[in-house]
Amino acid sequence: MFRMRVALALALSMCWLTACGSPARPALPPSTTVHLPPLSMEIVIVPGCKLEVLESWYEVSTALHEMYRTESLAALDLPPDEQMPALVHLADVRRRLVQQPVPECAATAHGVALAYIEQVANAFEAYSNGSLGREALRREVTAAMEGLHRKNASLMAVAEARLARALEERRATLEADGAP
Repeated sequence: MFRMRVALALALSMCWLTACGSPARPALPPSTTVHLPPLSMEIVIVPGCKLEVLESWYEVSTALHEMYRTESLAALDLPPDEQMPALVHLADVRRRLVQQPVPECAATAHGVALAYIEQVANAFEAYSNGSLGREALRREVTAAMEGLHRKNASLMAVAEARLARALEERRATLEADGAP
């Protein structure tokens, strides 16, 4: 919550400074530099593979992966001056994904997803700094999101199978104990 407030304050202060600054020369476009928070936040890895933690991680991370993929591809179609709110939201989704407790048995899938998401964040930052063109940005983001979808899908399938097996074992145990 604190980081979200800081990001919002940063965005508002950038808007305020832009509005209060000296008028830009007509030949130069306004600065669109966006500094996204680094992904050096701590990742919480929970030892073992407890059913509740795996189930919670799987549900939350699947939803966040899809949200990040959808919104990052949608941000490509926004004009540069309208990308700031979308990028702030993407940074928040990334932060939520990092802070989601990860069971050890799903750490690889989680790490692969974060690597692709970091690639997208770096591409948007390079674009906002002017070191990456619009078409190169589109290629970078699309490739990263395809990689997230394709390569991480098999790792998520392993986590899903492990979750299904654990749920089935729990169900069998409950039925053996006479639970309905």
